Amino acid sequence: MKITFTLWTILSGLLFCLAPGLNAVTSSISETELKNFDENSPAVRKLISESLALSRQKLDYKYGSADPAKGGMDCSGFVNYILMKQGLRNVPRMASDFYLWVEKSGNLHLVDSTDPKSPEMNQLKPGDLLFWTGTYKVKRYPPITHVMIYLGRTKTDNNPIMVGSSDGRTYRGKSQYGVSVFDFRFPKPKYEGKAKFVGYGPVPGLEEIYQIKHPSKPKPAPPIVPPPVKTSSSITNFTPRPLRPNAPTQKETPSRPEMEPFITNSPPPPRVPSPSVDTAPTAQSSPP
Repeated sequence: MKITFTLWTILSGLLFCLAPGLNAVTSSISETELKNFDENSPAVRKLISESLALSRQKLDYKYGSADPAKGGMDCSGFVNYILMKQGLRNVPRMASDFYLWVEKSGNLHLVDSTDPKSPEMNQLKPGDLLFWTGTYKVKRYPPITHVMIYLGRTKTDNNPIMVGSSDGRTYRGKSQYGVSVFDFRFPKPKYEGKAKFVGYGPVPGLEEIYQIKHPSKPKPAPPIVPPPVKTSSSITNFTPRPLRPNAPTQKETPSRPEMEPFITNSPPPPRVPSPSVDTAPTAQSSPP
């Protein structure tokens, strides 16, 4: 009997290891069910789509794990894994480190109110990280104990939802266990002094790494249109202006006839020697 119980214990452990998600109770939705999903930036749409894809794998809540191959993940392990998948480097691992990471970027929005309709929540956008304290006891600063990713609101009933890993939150009023979609709710008043929602903020560097990995293609230059070419039709359609009646016409000036070149074949005239200044003229003899 003791041997049978021992074998059953071993087989149960092996079955749990070989069948991840055996204890998972999870839910998921499609991106098309989210309100104004297409209005998000491409980087946020990619983050949400891949987070929802992970929520469909029936993964358990597994403390200390950031690898879905192990059958489950904890809250910060889920966020670490999905952000590393976006191409980010030096991503924190602990929930408190995520809080400090967003705070250092200068985009952390602190929330002191316990009312989800508080003006402190006006800057919340899909893709933002959500932070809680007091979900369990810790001895560290800051005492952040839980982190998830905000998805937005559903089209059907405007319900705010988030995605991550948990071992006790709900979706549509039903308890979930593992990597899932959850209702985004503030802790009830009876938990005052224990669990508390404390802030939110965008993922540092998410938009920049998306632009590096998916550079936008330059817009093609507009085609060069040559100017219209004048055709013969524009000439043939030309109509001259008529002359004014009785307008004096300009007299035509006769052109000067061209002179023919002087050409002769006669020999030049004989050269007549000029009289010398030293020779006196000869007197003519008079008749006797």
